[in-house]
Amino acid sequence: MSRMTISLPDDLSEAVDRLTGEETKYRKRSHIFADALKNFIMENYPELLPEENQPGPTVLKGIKSRKGLRGPSPKLKGRKKLEGFRIE
Repeated sequence: MSRMTISLPDDLSEAVDRLTGEETKYRKRSHIFADALKNFIMENYPELLPEENQPGPTVLKGIKSRKGLRGPSPKLKGRKKLEGFRIE
């Protein structure tokens, strides 16, 4: 793990402090920044992250990539699920 120092505007810093003070999933400021940076990099520069941190294709993207919208529904019982896709 590495340590970084950042400067923030006062209003943003206060908002971060409020997030850690309330009952949220974030107990430390560093968790907020790590989560925000990871989401930013995943959306804009996914090639910079190791493969295990990259989001896989979703079922919707898999269906849209096929010709037409025909195919098995991943939610219906007894139907074959699309392999290699995660359901969101």
